[in-house]
Amino acid sequence: MKHLYQIISKPFTLGSLSSVCFILLLFFLNFSAHAQISNQRTKWMKISEKTILLDTLTAFPESIKIISKDTSLHFTYNPTNKTLTFSGTSATDSVQIYYRVFTFDIAKNRFNRDIKKYEKTFVYDDSQRFVQKPITDAKEEFFSTSGISKTGNLTRGISFGNTQNVFVDAGLNLQLEGKLSEDLNIIAAISDQNVPYQPEGNTQTLQQFDRVFVQLSGKKTKLTVGDIVLQNPVWLNTANQTSFFLRYYKNVQGGLAEIRYQPAKNQQAVTSVGGAVAKGRFAS
Repeated sequence: MKHLYQIISKPFTLGSLSSVCFILLLFFLNFSAHAQISNQRTKWMKISEKTILLDTLTAFPESIKIISKDTSLHFTYNPTNKTLTFSGTSATDSVQIYYRVFTFDIAKNRFNRDIKKYEKTFVYDDSQRFVQKPITDAKEEFFSTSGISKTGNLTRGISFGNTQNVFVDAGLNLQLEGKLSEDLNIIAAISDQNVPYQPEGNTQTLQQFDRVFVQLSGKKTKLTVGDIVLQNPVWLNTANQTSFFLRYYKNVQGGLAEIRYQPAKNQQAVTSVGGAVAKGRFAS
């Protein structure tokens, strides 16, 4: 008893009093915080509508209880939109609902970084990350011309019969079309249905082809060489200006140049100059 009396009768110091006050402050703060985050809810709600919003926070589905004497009233809770849907008939217009909620909205999206800021095709869509290009065999070209389209075929055959010797015949068809430069276009055609096939070499002169046609055209000029057609100007054959003179039409091998120009405002003119070496006489 003597020792106990000494402990009780010992005076409090300033440090001891501060410690006691700090402990009491922590106790009351913890109690008030616990009271603020309580997740128990009790509400009176009207059931005149079949579907109502229960709470802004998501409730525990197992904790929802309806306090009502009417046992025919049933409900279904949707945690996604936080609504109650009633089924059945009830004589009362309102009921008391008891439930518990989460301290946060579990239906709300939470993230550290927004996924919309990243490229969807780069992060997730693996089918778009790698594009497989078709493998095509490179065609061997004697003259690499990327802006010119080249088409054609070359056929060869062997013919023989009872009353004739064996001989080789062939057919050639070649077309070129495209741009040589920004303002210069080319159109060319070479065709022959009986190209002589010789062991010492192929055709070397233009006269051995059936038809050769090469045309170079710009914005206001046009040059055509090869198998061309020389004829009288088109404007002389119009319905208003029919002429009986200078009418000619000739298939020749040569060249034809055309120049378009504007002599005056709202006027267009074309000047053509052609030349060829014709076999036989030229008759108009």
